Amino acid sequence: MSPVTLSPAPAEIAPAKVWSIDSRTPGVENGRFITRHGRTGWLARTPTDALRLEGSPINDPRGTLILWMLSLEDLRTSQRLPQHHKHLPHSGRYRLLSDRVDRDLTAAHFALAWDNWWHPNLMAKFAAGFEPWEIHNEPARAFVGANHFSFEHDHWYCVALTWDHPAGKYFLYVNGYLVGTSDSFSRHFGGRFLVEPAAPDLYAGNSVVVTSEVAAFTEVLDRETLRRLYEEGAGRVDPALDEELDAVYGTDPAPVPFAFQPDAAWQEKFSARFDSPEELKKLYLQGNAPAVKIANGRLEVRTGGGPIPNHASFAEQQLYMWTEQFFEGDLYVEYDFMPLAHGGLSLLLLQASGMQREDFMACYPRRTTGSMSMVCWEDVRNYHWEYFREMNDVRNDRISHAVLKNPWYHVLGFSTRKGRYALNEWHRVQFLQEGDRLRCAIDGDNVLDLRDNSHGNNGPVLGAGRVAIRVMARSQIAFRNLRIFNRDPLG
Repeated sequence: MSPVTLSPAPAEIAPAKVWSIDSRTPGVENGRFITRHGRTGWLARTPTDALRLEGSPINDPRGTLILWMLSLEDLRTSQRLPQHHKHLPHSGRYRLLSDRVDRDLTAAHFALAWDNWWHPNLMAKFAAGFEPWEIHNEPARAFVGANHFSFEHDHWYCVALTWDHPAGKYFLYVNGYLVGTSDSFSRHFGGRFLVEPAAPDLYAGNSVVVTSEVAAFTEVLDRETLRRLYEEGAGRVDPALDEELDAVYGTDPAPVPFAFQPDAAWQEKFSARFDSPEELKKLYLQGNAPAVKIANGRLEVRTGGGPIPNHASFAEQQLYMWTEQFFEGDLYVEYDFMPLAHGGLSLLLLQASGMQREDFMACYPRRTTGSMSMVCWEDVRNYHWEYFREMNDVRNDRISHAVLKNPWYHVLGFSTRKGRYALNEWHRVQFLQEGDRLRCAIDGDNVLDLRDNSHGNNGPVLGAGRVAIRVMARSQIAFRNLRIFNRDPLG
């Protein structure tokens, strides 16, 4: 296995350090070597085995770290249940590189990791802390994450992290595609990041991930250089994998027009223009957002959080706007939203019911929490579509869309589009469910076209429930013209 080289290889971008893992590397006796597609790497026998890579320049003010890795399994978002952690704490956290010999990624001052959580799941950090509420609180840790990133098994990936501590800029690339940035993080926290000195050595070790080679540069490499490194070192460039990464993180797919119009089989069951205070009585407002008002002929919502939030205090300053109706069968929802400021998150909850299809708001005491808990951590089944997300775990130069099925945290689909939503302009949201098919459209473009199923240990196809618009932290958004149509197969 040869070290990383460039063709041509100007001296100014030659690696400062290359770890080519072989029989002399400390720790290899606790694993085995695997060769796939012309490249050899090391695999730990247990999750606690560690491979020592001596002399890391990770504490330099600027740099690039490149990891060649291959997963033996498809790594995608999955459930976390208590029994999963009986013998292996934090079993969903996959260490790729860290500055600790043990697996405690929370205590590590530097870590590059993949987590089977929904977002962020491919991430790097430069200070202690791991959970979002640790990373985001003051002082804000230097951090970059990618949203809903999945690894396909039996493919070599070139994962690259670039950092510029003085500028507060952090980027994640996979196979030369930019998958994560710290741009929103910089905006919310004013570029003030905590960076804690890392230990002098790096450690790799995972019983799923094969580690082939690691290289460090003392400058920030650009996308073109990183792409060339991948193409020269991959041995096998899979066009299908390239096409998938490019569709999500590179160029836009061709627009697919959404042309649905409800016919006579569909009944309009809900309508709210949000142009007068009386319209708010049509909804149950759950949470404690600082401002919810009808103004300027529209519904305006401002949630809490501030520039440097405290997780416990701002969780209740978020909002659910629930319909009072419980819908049975196929569903069509449309409304307009207008971002009044960059940053924040809004999502649409659909087919929300109790765990046996019951109307949870009619059967049980109404919930008052504004936190995210009832979307995915409580006994409320639902689909949720994140259609406006300008947070620190996704590229903010692209509009991202994710649909999850809860409370199983099951990602049904993820896509992105170039650009950002225009401020102070209306954008049309449209959601259509017909049986097991779910379609999501923004401004007439079908951004997700999905199929659910009842055979993946993620519950039945959801076909009954309430609808809610949710506005999360640090958001300022206006709404108008919410309409909901229903097609009830039960008559």
